[in-house]
Amino acid sequence: RTHNIMDKKQPINTLKRDHVVNDIFAIKSKRTPIAYTKGWRFEALLGDATGSIQLKFWGGPDENKVREIYESMLEGGVIELNARVSEFNGKLELAMTEDEAFRMLNESEYDPAQFIPVTTKDIETMWRQFKATIDSVKEPTLRLVLHDVFKDAAFVEKFKKAPAAMHTHHAWLGGLMEHTLDIVALCEQCCKAYLRINRDLVVAGALLHDLGKLDEYEVGTTIRTTPVGILVGHLTLEVAAILRYKGRTGVDDNTLFKLAHMVISHHGSLEFGSPKIPAFPEALLLSYIDALDARMARMYGLMDEADPHSFETYDKKESRNIYLR
Repeated sequence: RTHNIMDKKQPINTLKRDHVVNDIFAIKSKRTPIAYTKGWRFEALLGDATGSIQLKFWGGPDENKVREIYESMLEGGVIELNARVSEFNGKLELAMTEDEAFRMLNESEYDPAQFIPVTTKDIETMWRQFKATIDSVKEPTLRLVLHDVFKDAAFVEKFKKAPAAMHTHHAWLGGLMEHTLDIVALCEQCCKAYLRINRDLVVAGALLHDLGKLDEYEVGTTIRTTPVGILVGHLTLEVAAILRYKGRTGVDDNTLFKLAHMVISHHGSLEFGSPKIPAFPEALLLSYIDALDARMARMYGLMDEADPHSFETYDKKESRNIYLR
């Protein structure tokens, strides 16, 4: 670290109502300016390694001035600002006006690691568990695909630190491997209850189901969707990778097609991004388990971010209250 690197002074998860903040934050996203009673305003989602907080910028009647400020706040960049901590609907937020100073930092002035959360679990321990699961799959086609996919050391290092999402669940370094191992563990338990499930098939599907996210997201000061993620998406990327093995020596095409179907159907329906609905038991099981793990992780995340003195918090995505006591 060089002398000009700025450190965060106060992590987001330690902010209190009525604090006056002068600190640095990553800009995760922003919403276009809109009119309000006194002029023009906009919102931006700011983050650091401990969480995120909404910034509300309250501008005056000069629309062009507000839009100029809005355009100067760059998504994925780091901003140094002065703001006040307020509260709205039980959640803390930052409020600032045109009179309060801010500036965008150069890349040489900050350490990106200060802005991305990291799994609380040991990454190398998780990888050993992941590798052991790969080695436990005996069906020849599935074993060939799994070992070939994870044979490249650079790919493995990227996978170990990949996030599983931008915001909704496991949105931290190591989150993809953590999410995948949670799903594998649930699949193993379900195999004990549903004895007709092909264990190797469902576990292989679980191990591969989100690998396209390595190309769907890029990590800097924030987790952002890439152009190929927007235009193609991780399900399609994964299926394309799996179908490359069609016709190879030692590959049973029907098993390969079932593996591809599990990946492309694991979101359950067209509404959630899957062009195919699960067509056999292993695909159905993976779809439900993936949804269960993602939604549980989201609920726990909202509970952890909630005001500890409140008895409830609100989940905007699911349009529901979450009880905290």
